[in-house]
Amino acid sequence: MTEHDLPSNEEAERYFERAKIMLDSHLVSREEATGSALDNAKKAFELQPENPHYFNLFLQTSLATRQSVFQLSSQEILEKAFQVPKCQEAVLFVINHVRNQLMDLMASDPESFKKVSFVPEMELLEKFKNIHPKPEILHALYFLYKLSGRQHEGMIFFKQAAEAQPENYGHHYIMACKNQERYQELIEYYEKNEVILQPVMSEVHLTVVAVAYEKRAAGLDWQIRIHFKNKGMPATSLEDYRKARAIYEKIASSYQPILSGGQSVSPDGALAIINHAQSFFQEAQCLAFLSDDQEDRNDEVFELKKTAFDILNRIIERMGEIDYPKSSDMYEYLLLAKTHLLSASANARFGIEAIEKAIGIAHELADDERFRDLGFENILLDNLQILLSIRGGLLKEEPVDTSERELLLLGSLMKNWKQLEGYAKLIQFYLEIGQNKEAYRIEQFCAIVPFLEDLIKLDKFGRQDFISSALGLAEVPDSKNVTDYNAALKKVYDSLEATQIELTQHVQPLYEALEPCHQRYKDYLAKIAPEHAIIQSRIKNIYSIILKLLKEDHASIPEVTDLLAFRALTDTEEEVRELYEKVRLGMRKDKPMKEWITIDKPTKTNYRSMDITGYVQGDDVQLQVQIRPKAIEAEISAGLAHHGHYKRESGWELERKINKNPIKYMTLLYEIIGRLWHAYRFIRDSEIPHALHELLEIYQNPPLPHLPDQPSK
Repeated sequence: MTEHDLPSNEEAERYFERAKIMLDSHLVSREEATGSALDNAKKAFELQPENPHYFNLFLQTSLATRQSVFQLSSQEILEKAFQVPKCQEAVLFVINHVRNQLMDLMASDPESFKKVSFVPEMELLEKFKNIHPKPEILHALYFLYKLSGRQHEGMIFFKQAAEAQPENYGHHYIMACKNQERYQELIEYYEKNEVILQPVMSEVHLTVVAVAYEKRAAGLDWQIRIHFKNKGMPATSLEDYRKARAIYEKIASSYQPILSGGQSVSPDGALAIINHAQSFFQEAQCLAFLSDDQEDRNDEVFELKKTAFDILNRIIERMGEIDYPKSSDMYEYLLLAKTHLLSASANARFGIEAIEKAIGIAHELADDERFRDLGFENILLDNLQILLSIRGGLLKEEPVDTSERELLLLGSLMKNWKQLEGYAKLIQFYLEIGQNKEAYRIEQFCAIVPFLEDLIKLDKFGRQDFISSALGLAEVPDSKNVTDYNAALKKVYDSLEATQIELTQHVQPLYEALEPCHQRYKDYLAKIAPEHAIIQSRIKNIYSIILKLLKEDHASIPEVTDLLAFRALTDTEEEVRELYEKVRLGMRKDKPMKEWITIDKPTKTNYRSMDITGYVQGDDVQLQVQIRPKAIEAEISAGLAHHGHYKRESGWELERKINKNPIKYMTLLYEIIGRLWHAYRFIRDSEIPHALHELLEIYQNPPLPHLPDQPSK
C-alpha cells in the first residue's frame, strides 16, 4: 500500500497540520513549540501509522525532544509503520539528518556535544534493524555506538554493513579498522573484497592497507614479536612486506616523473614516493633476519637499501628546491624523508661520505623545532648512535662518549618502547661500561613490556575489544551476561599471567580480607535502599588497580580510593537524594570523605550522579558509592559519560605519557609489581594472621631487598 492508497483521515490530517504550524511558530518558546508539535504528530501517526508523512514528523519531533518513539507509542503501532517502504525510508532520512546534526554540533560546540545522550536513536535503530537489517541502519548504529564509546559493539554492526555492501561501506570500514588497530581483520576483509573495493579505494585507503601488511609482518602482538626476535622473521613476514611494497609501488607509479624533474612536487606525490622508498628498506630489514635461512643475502639486502637510499636522496633534492613554510605538510614530508634516509644510510658499504652526510642531517633534524613536534625522535636517536658507531669503525676513531651513547639509546625508546631490540641494545651498552645494576634493571623491563602493552589495550580498546582480539573471536559474550563474560575475561587475564607475573596470587591475601567488607556493605546498602533499587558492586581487579596507579603516578594499592565500589540505581531523583543522605550519615567523620554531586549540575560529558568516597564504621578501607536514577544510568550508557568512553580516553592518554618517558613508567610499573611480590612474600612467611589495616600497611610499605648485581645469562 502506498500513501496514495491510504483512506482519507480528516482528524489525522488536522493533527498533522497543527504539528507543522507549531514547529514554525514564534509565539511560544522553541521547547514549548516542539513539545506541542510532538503531541499533535503523535496523534496523527497513531490514527494512521502507515502514512509516511505522519511517521516522519513523529520521528523528527520525538528525537528533537530526546524521547524514544517506543516510550511514546506502542510496539504494535510502530511495527505497522515499519512494514511500509516509505516509512522505512523515513527512518533512514531522519537518522541521517540527526547524524549530520550531531557531527555539526561536534565540530561547532564540542562542550554541548559531550552532553548528548543517544538513547532515543539507538533504541529506534536497534529495534528497526531486527525487522529490516539494512546496511544503512547497521552503519548508523555503528556511528552512534562509536560516539558513546562502545566501539566493539559498533564494529560488529559496521562489519555487517561492509560485508553486505563493500562498494558503499568497505573503504570506510577499512579506516575504522585502522583507527582501532584491527589490522588482521582489515587485511582479511580487504583480500576477500579486493576486486569490488578497487574502484572506490583512494590512495589514502590503499596506504592504510599497506600499513596493515607492515604491521602484521612485524608482529601484531608481543608474543609474536618475541618469537620473531628469538627465532628470526618467517617467510610470511617477507611476503607481507612485499605485498605492502606492491601497493606503495602502485600508488607511486603515477608520480615517478617527479624524480626525473618532469613533474612538480605535490604533497600526495611526495608522500607516495617516500612510502615507496621506505618499503624497500622494510623488506631489506626483514630479509636480513629471516629465520632458518642459510643463504648469504647481504648483497640482496644492500641492493634493497640502496634503492631506498637513492629514491630518498632524489626526492629530498627535489623538495629542497623550494623553501616550504615550516607549518606546511610539505615541510613535514621533507623531514620524514630525511628521517627515513638516516635508516637507509646506516650501512658501512655506503662509505664515509654518505655516513658523514647522514650524521649532519641527523644533527640538523635534532635542532628543528617542527621535527621535535612530529615524534620521530626515537628513529633519529637510534640511527644516530648506529651512524656514529659506523663512522668510528671506518675512521678507526675512539668510541662515542658513553654519556652521549646512553642518551641516544634511551631516547630511541620514545614511542618505540614496545620493541624489545631497544632494551637489548641498552643492556649490552650497560654491560660494556660495567654498570651491571642498570643492565639488570633494563632486563627486568623486557619482562614487563608485553604485560604493560596488554594492560593499555584493555583501556584503549575496551575490555570487549581486547577479549575479542585475545581469544580470536568475532564477537564476545555480552557483558550483561555476567557468567559468560567473566569466563571470557578470566581467559584473557590468564593470558596476562603468562608473562610470569602472578599478580592475582600476590594480592590474594588482601582480596580475602576485602571480601567480608564488600559483602557487609553490599547487604547494608540493599537494606537502606528502596526495595526496587538495583545494587551493583565490585572489588577492583588487580589489572585496573595497576592502570590507575600508573595514570596517577602512584606505586602502592592503598593509594587507590575505589578498591571497593558500589552503585545504587533508583526509580526517582527523590529516592537518590534520600538514599545519599543515609549513605553519607553512615560514613565516618574522623576519616577523609569526598563528595561529588553532579545530579543537578551535569559534567561536560553529561555525567549525573551523587557519588561519595569514604570510610564506614568497622572497616579500614575506603569505598566509593554512586547513586543515580535508572533513567540517568541509561543515558550515561548511551552517551560520552559511558565508562567505556572514559576508559578509552584515559588509556590513550597513558600511552602518550609512556611514549614520552618510557623508562619512567617501566620503573614505576616495576616498583608496583615489586611491592606486590614482596608484600605477598612477607605475608606468606608470617606465622600470624593480619587485620585489614595491617595488610594495607604491608602492601604500602613492604620490605624491599636490593636488586642483584648481575643480569641473567
